[in-house]
Amino acid sequence: MAYQVLARKWRPQEFDGVIAQHHITQTLKRAIETGHIAHAYLFCGPRGVGKTTTARILAKALNCAQGPTPEPCNTCTACQEITTGTSMDVIEIDGASNNSVDDVRDLREKVNFTPTRGKYKVYIIDEVHMLSSAAFNALLKTLEEPPPHVIFIFATTEVHKVLPTILSRCQRFDFKRIETQKIVAWLHHICQHENVEITEEALYLIARRADGGMRDAESILDKVISFKRKAITLEDVTHLLGVVSEDILFQLTGALLRHQRSEVLNLLDKTIRAGYDIAEFANGLAEHLRNLLIAKVSDPAASMLELPESSVERYQQTSVEFEVEDLLRLLRITMEAQQELRKSSQPRLIFEVALVRMTQLKRTVKLEDLLQRLAKLEEKIATLPPAADSHVTNSSPVISPKPQPEPRRSQPTPVTPKATPPPADSIPLDQPQRIWTVLKRRVQQEKPILSTNLSSISLIEITPECARLAIPVAHAHAKMFVEHHQEFIRQLLTHICGVKIREIIIEIQDNGENATEENVQVQRVSLEEVAQETPSGKSAKDILTPEYIQKWTAWGAETFSKPI
Repeated sequence: MAYQVLARKWRPQEFDGVIAQHHITQTLKRAIETGHIAHAYLFCGPRGVGKTTTARILAKALNCAQGPTPEPCNTCTACQEITTGTSMDVIEIDGASNNSVDDVRDLREKVNFTPTRGKYKVYIIDEVHMLSSAAFNALLKTLEEPPPHVIFIFATTEVHKVLPTILSRCQRFDFKRIETQKIVAWLHHICQHENVEITEEALYLIARRADGGMRDAESILDKVISFKRKAITLEDVTHLLGVVSEDILFQLTGALLRHQRSEVLNLLDKTIRAGYDIAEFANGLAEHLRNLLIAKVSDPAASMLELPESSVERYQQTSVEFEVEDLLRLLRITMEAQQELRKSSQPRLIFEVALVRMTQLKRTVKLEDLLQRLAKLEEKIATLPPAADSHVTNSSPVISPKPQPEPRRSQPTPVTPKATPPPADSIPLDQPQRIWTVLKRRVQQEKPILSTNLSSISLIEITPECARLAIPVAHAHAKMFVEHHQEFIRQLLTHICGVKIREIIIEIQDNGENATEENVQVQRVSLEEVAQETPSGKSAKDILTPEYIQKWTAWGAETFSKPI
């Protein structure tokens, strides 16, 4: 007996054997039981998901000796003839090669003949979307009012090409893409009955390459069995299908993570010398990065990855080393390279440039981590000895004498503000602008970065219970930074006023609508008053020059406004 391929040998012969199409098979079985049999059906969906198989089972269920029945016996003459394709009452037509008006006219003449053995004459037209518009129009009248013994079953992978007038005359059934796990289970069932030894990882790779089509998966398995029947491993399937192995892709992403350009290019060169296609390499890298992204953001990720448990664990462990933003940028570069590879005459150059671009990407830094680093830096600056005063002029800088080192302290320096003695006369609480001026001068000495953000903030009201700070809407970005140093500001206010301030309240004010005259007056600070509080006799005009203000404002906007 001639060899029969697995796709034909293991074709389902009853409705319950059709995998992942329960919504269709159950409807057809119920229609047969109740006698609600339509004269035209349209089966549409991806390739290899069971459209033609379901059409043949439906034809057997209608023409079975015990039928019409939802469970054909597969033993009577009618069922066996339909299974072998020799039945005179079930005619299969290829729409791609019989798409002319003359073919449809010939069909219209034959539909009037009664069945030879069964109760129905079934016409199965595969790839019906290949019929010409004239052929569709010639079929309209027969399709709308066929003889009572005729049933049409159309199958297509591109339903959008079928004329609306045909669609309206048929019962439409949409076949779904088969899940990877169900394909793996069916392939494992076949291997057990065929005495084939194969690993689970190899079956998953075959199922993923089939892309939801059972016929494609069975065809690939047939080829793999021809290559090696015993102890088939993932490496065997990878080599046979020309797929880049997971080990190479994990090595590549590891080298990208360490910015090792030489290692990345060596891996690409090694893969190309092994005979792998560059476009296939790019597709494998895109799928690999997608798996890392799913493992990073999804919980649980096993159902979405469609991989064996060992591979899922490996992806989850590796994804910890990446940030989501890093994976998104790598995916964007890979997809751009895939588009350029389709139209480029130098695919290797395109992909090498893409890989080098990936190695140059800097790691994404979270805003919270950056704020913590800035806080630690300010703490270190606060513990340094103060520099001696020096007068700076516009003409030439004056070198100040080197400060004498302070003696070592037996106890560690606290993070709180400098332990300087309180002023002789504490500032009363009814002078908020003067209190705020002194505080900003102290902050300028101890935390220069914080001082830049305080320049646009005003002290509205201060009592022992709370101190209210107002931030204009235009400078609302400074609120986050001030909140980060809220305890530092509260301690400084307590020290300046000589009264313990319990709480700091920060408000965003829209000066264009909600500003009151009192708030405006509070926000005005005269340059003369600032000059009286400035040490060394320097005036505010000398210190707060337009160049100075512009420099620090631009630095703050650039640092805290751009994405990190």
